Amino acid sequence: MLIIYAPIAEEMFFRGILFQSLEKEYALSIAVILSSLLFMATHNGLFVGTFFLGLMTCYWTYQSRSIYPGIIFHAISNTFVLFAHHIAPNIGKISHIVFF
Repeated sequence: MLIIYAPIAEEMFFRGILFQSLEKEYALSIAVILSSLLFMATHNGLFVGTFFLGLMTCYWTYQSRSIYPGIIFHAISNTFVLFAHHIAPNIGKISHIVFF
């Protein structure tokens, strides 16, 4: 679920709906920062990584006009963090900061 459904649902909401709605009302930089901050706020304890993941996926959504690149990267990121967390619980926190 974390690897497949969460990236799809989160990217549909945060980039597909929220970011694109904010982009219509505000400057691009404001839309990117606001949607990334809200994305970050929904991920307890993973603030730095999720903020930068939000920035990157907003950029890709804006450039490609598609949420698919963000979904793919988000799924890869979740896979890495989940894998790292199972190997050593503390690595998951560190890897999410380093690799988003």
